Amino acid sequence: MAIEVKLFESTQTLVMTQAERTRATVLIIESDPNERNTLRTCLRSLGYGGIADVPNHSAALERLQERPVTHVIFEAKRTTMPAKEFLQKLLSAD
Repeated sequence: MAIEVKLFESTQTLVMTQAERTRATVLIIESDPNERNTLRTCLRSLGYGGIADVPNHSAALERLQERPVTHVIFEAKRTTMPAKEFLQKLLSAD
């Protein structure tokens, strides 16, 4: 199964406005609890509105069925499934 992801080249620096950050909902997938907490704290300090975190990819897929998100930050190493498989499932669910 091939996944096509479009990357955009631009000479502009794209920056989210405060209103966009406030409306954003971010899901953090990180196995280390300290790293999860640090990421959550950083995103809050930057003004992101909704932030959820889970310790593994399987829990993330379950969470995504319960509540949609606008952004996903995930560790690209195997937790409960290979990162490639997680990304395929994430993109097909969108």
